[in-house]
Amino acid sequence: MILAYTYGNLAVREAERQHETKKTRNRPNPAPVRKTLKLSALEKLVYLVACFALMGMLGGLVLLNSQLYNANHHIYQTKNEMKEQDEKNAELKAMLWTVKNPEKLSSEAVAGGFKPVKEDQKPSQDDNSKSRETASR
Repeated sequence: MILAYTYGNLAVREAERQHETKKTRNRPNPAPVRKTLKLSALEKLVYLVACFALMGMLGGLVLLNSQLYNANHHIYQTKNEMKEQDEKNAELKAMLWTVKNPEKLSSEAVAGGFKPVKEDQKPSQDDNSKSRETASR
């Protein structure tokens, strides 16, 4: 008994199958069947409430995000102001040091036309105490 091969190189009916598939391809496709879903009023109401709840939550998230942005912006501005004030403070400290420095004061006084005080021009401790006593009377 000889078996007829339908697959592989020795297939007998392969040509017939190709011919059959060509015939089925020529047939027009049937129109797609559309199913209509009928939802009850309660189910529609549940979906509607769920949509409104989701929109409310998304709106709340947008509101919270904007508040966080405003808080971060305020923090950034405050940090920048602190940095500027620290720089200004450092400048004022440097200026204060130059004003308090006695060598710098004496050199600026000489440059401004002032002369250093001589020993005989300095008031004595006794003169200061006498002038204070007369001023208090």
